[in-house]
Amino acid sequence: MNKIKITVAGTQYSIMSQEEPEYVEGLARKLDKQLRTLMGANPSLSLSDALILCSLQYMDDAKKNEATADHLRAQ
Repeated sequence: MNKIKITVAGTQYSIMSQEEPEYVEGLARKLDKQLRTLMGANPSLSLSDALILCSLQYMDDAKKNEATADHLRAQ
């Protein structure tokens, strides 16, 4: 288990993960970039609202990727 420090939206978090630190840090950077882009385009958006929108986007992407993978396996 790896203890990894990440920073998202200016807040530092220490998390435990079985994934490699570089992988988790990359995920955190991607999330931070998406949050900053979203909040920059919508200055009245709260951090909580931006996190919900990012979560919905990631869930949508995951569901669509899963459906695509299922379709390819069925061929």
